[in-house]
Amino acid sequence: MTRAVQGILLRGYRSEAGNWYQLLLLRTADCTDLNKWIQNKCYMSNDIINELASLMAREVTVFQLLAKIRQSRFFAITADE
Repeated sequence: MTRAVQGILLRGYRSEAGNWYQLLLLRTADCTDLNKWIQNKCYMSNDIINELASLMAREVTVFQLLAKIRQSRFFAITADE
């Protein structure tokens, strides 16, 4: 996430050389499920990495919106069918 916000590339010339993979490897020390997950090369494809980056970006946007709502004295929600 930090890498994406800073504009640092997630993938390298090989998937094992990329920042994304190296960060995941760092986390496998305390998360055995993650270790199993990264062993499956399908989960490390370019499409999956792009999708995960998009999901994280949306999550950050939601958290920023919630922070603004919590700071506001009033807010309104409108909806349309």
